[in-house]
Order: sequence, then C-alpha cells, then structure tokens
Amino acid sequence: MRQRQNPDLHRRRVYWLVAGGAFLMAIVWQHVQATRLGYRVESARQQILLMRCSNGALRMRLEALLAPANLSAQARGRLGMSLAAPQSLRSLDGPTGAAAPAGLLQRLISRTHRVFSGTAA
Repeated sequence: MRQRQNPDLHRRRVYWLVAGGAFLMAIVWQHVQATRLGYRVESARQQILLMRCSNGALRMRLEALLAPANLSAQARGRLGMSLAAPQSLRSLDGPTGAAAPAGLLQRLISRTHRVFSGTAA
C-alpha cells in the first residue's frame, strides 16, 4: 500500500511549480517587450534617415533659391528691378579716403546723441 504524502511536501511542490511558472512568464514577458522595443528602435532609425534625406533636399533647395543668379532673375522678373548705371552710384568716401560731408541723417543722429547724452545745444 502506498504511503500517504506529507501535505507540507505537496504544498511545497505546488509553490515551486507556481514560482517556476511565474519565472517563465516573466522571461516570456521580458522577451516580448524587448522585441517590441527593437521594432520601435528600428522604426525611429528609419524615421531619422527619412528626415535627414528630407533635410538635405531642403538645404539644397534653399541654396538654389539663395544663389546669386536666382536672386538676380527673381529681382528682374518678379520685382522689375534692374542694375544701376555706374554714373548713378555715389561713394561715401572721397578719392582721398576722407569722409563725405555730414548729411541730414548724420546730423540727426548727432543731435539725437547729444540730446540723450545731456549735452544738448
């Protein structure tokens, strides 16, 4: 006849089985979470690559729009601007390098500076 098992022994076996099952479930859960995280990382890498390509294309477009030839064409076409005639250009420095006589703007700035510095005339 078989001996009856000790209830404490039976209870310990059940505890070990429950603990082992919980441990296996934790390992499986961790693996699933690591896999999900891996997919998210790869998705973020793809998005970074796409944004870098887009950024490069936008920089190239900006360089093309700011190119002197393009700006000149836009100024002529859209704004109706033209190059100034050389005889209409004035130099602020004389031929000897001396400053030009004080104009209206320079006199106004000088007066404003004197008024705010407290030496008004």
